[in-house]
Amino acid sequence: MATGGLVAERNDARVLGRVLNVLAEATATLWPIIRSRRFILVLAAVLIVDAWLAGLDMAYRYAVLNGLKLPSWFDLTQEDGFSEDWEYLLTTLAAITMGSLYLRVRAPIFATAAIIFVWLTLDNAVGIHEWCGALFAPLFGFLHGSNLHPQDLGELLTFFLIGAVVIAGLWRSARSGDARANILGLSVMACIGLAAGFGVFVDFAHAAIRGTPLADQVGSFVEEFGELVSLSLAAALTLSLAPALKGDPED
Repeated sequence: MATGGLVAERNDARVLGRVLNVLAEATATLWPIIRSRRFILVLAAVLIVDAWLAGLDMAYRYAVLNGLKLPSWFDLTQEDGFSEDWEYLLTTLAAITMGSLYLRVRAPIFATAAIIFVWLTLDNAVGIHEWCGALFAPLFGFLHGSNLHPQDLGELLTFFLIGAVVIAGLWRSARSGDARANILGLSVMACIGLAAGFGVFVDFAHAAIRGTPLADQVGSFVEEFGELVSLSLAAALTLSLAPALKGDPED
């Protein structure tokens, strides 16, 4: 028993050591990019636009709560509004950049990331996850009468199915290719995962606690703005990768 316990402790120490090594390598790879002029300027530019859109959205929600009417395109959730057009631009630029990085260094992780950004752009444009959510909604017909709607759980199921495909694709891509490229690509995808957290889990929590008009407006704002900032971070990081791959992250 004592020997078995010692072996288990050694295995745990090895696992911990590997995790710490991976974290150290990721930090060493990302830190020069995060502190580079290019990343800081790009991130500042996109966050200024995000802040402007957030201001319009807050004005719109304040008007709704007070029985006033402002143009619907102030709303972050509005189809064909300013926010949606901005997200199209961010994800399209990120997809093109990831595709060009793949052509340059042939790292599979960049090809997978480009496909994911294309998916995000298409989903934003035509509402694929909403359509799939409606398709799966009959499975959750028992929810009628509660705050949660069948559509809510249908979209959550869609997220898990798509998420499984994305994770499998990223895992397969990361098994090959340069370790540095994998760290950079997966870091961008972590930002997309954060956006998905706002777009799916915060949205689900918001749906579960529907109630007062104020709670609905706050919940919608947190979901939409959190998703927007996460996408902006992913795009800013993506647009800052090329100099790092050339060995000059300070560019």
